[in-house]
Amino acid sequence: MKFIPQSQLDKAAWNQLVVRNSSEPFSHSWYLDSCAADWCVLIDAQWENGIALPFSSNLGIESLTPVIFGRIGNDSQFQVKALEEIQKRFKIGHLQTARKLAIQPEEVRVHQVIESEIKLGSQAKRMLKKAEKAGIIIQPTNDWEKIISIAETELTAKISEFNALNLKRLRNLTQALFDSNKLVCLGIYENQQLTGGMLFVTTPQTNIYLKGSALPASKQQGGMYLCMHTFILQTLSESKTFDFGGSSVAGVRRFNYNFGGKDQNYYAYLWDRSPGWYRFLKKTHQKLKKK
Repeated sequence: MKFIPQSQLDKAAWNQLVVRNSSEPFSHSWYLDSCAADWCVLIDAQWENGIALPFSSNLGIESLTPVIFGRIGNDSQFQVKALEEIQKRFKIGHLQTARKLAIQPEEVRVHQVIESEIKLGSQAKRMLKKAEKAGIIIQPTNDWEKIISIAETELTAKISEFNALNLKRLRNLTQALFDSNKLVCLGIYENQQLTGGMLFVTTPQTNIYLKGSALPASKQQGGMYLCMHTFILQTLSESKTFDFGGSSVAGVRRFNYNFGGKDQNYYAYLWDRSPGWYRFLKKTHQKLKKK
């Protein structure tokens, strides 16, 4: 097996491997090109198994990092040799995978999915009634840029991942999804005005929530609940699984549970074997940022 930098990779062949292994979209080249600072793949000689490895580099130290808005690392049945190679190359690592690996320590995390049946909680039922009473309409739109702009306005101060760099990556990713016909964009309309919406990624087996937001009045009237409910029903009618995408924010998880979302485990593995001088500089930089 060997590492291949993305600049030297046959990306068409890599994407075909991702599809054959039924991986989630986060391993496709267009996803990584949009969201990762840099990336490479570790692949066997037969091109039967591989893993995409997004990373950043600072002062000559490479850090394996998960892509924003996604999970990575569920592309193959890992062997001990592959794990040794990954940890040998990346002195700092944060690997997220759907499969348990032979690495410790391990953090068990969850995201929510709906496989076959939507089960509305009391909050969801109330908000859907409010949206119906308010006359809110959900319909497809190509104006995903406005939805991202609304999210930028409403979420930047509340969620740390909505910084300038990640917003740029979100726009790049959404454009790539749109260009490859893998984007579904649903708008929330009040009085024929677009007041919010949601972005979804489509795959043959699963539809995945990416991001969304709405103006405060639309949220209060149940617009986000109606938008999510509409697309979940569409997903289940296509005999697909719906994936909420996961979040560490308690309020977001409650929102997902209100539609009957069930926890599904994934696993995070973190290590830091960087030199002492690097850890010292990093710690000093973090202290200065807080001042």
